[in-house]
Amino acid sequence: MTKPQLVAAALAVVAVLIFDAVAATIARGGGAYRWFGILEILLYLAIGFMAARVTGTWRGGLGAVVIAALAEVTLGWYVSSLIGPGAVPAGTSLATIVSVGLIAILWNGIIGLVGALLGARFARTADPR
Repeated sequence: MTKPQLVAAALAVVAVLIFDAVAATIARGGGAYRWFGILEILLYLAIGFMAARVTGTWRGGLGAVVIAALAEVTLGWYVSSLIGPGAVPAGTSLATIVSVGLIAILWNGIIGLVGALLGARFARTADPR
């Protein structure tokens, strides 16, 4: 990975973990956790868009999105469970947890890809190389 790709991925991971912590804290205080799904869509669009602009390619944007999504389904879920609403119900099978995680990565990857394609498009128009 290039330095811009590493920076983009690191910032994406930090953004996702902060988002998860804030969402869990608000939900613990009585907020509706499900509404954060809409904000999450916007977050992954933004991550893909900005990372593609920084790296100059849609692949760089998608890479940051996938790394952020992996961090979310591991560290993000762990942070949410420590705060409160993200705990996995007792008796949930490992296969179910892995399946939900893979679906989340795929879904966020698709959303982030849209942002990355747009970001790469604007990066090319803004830079007349």
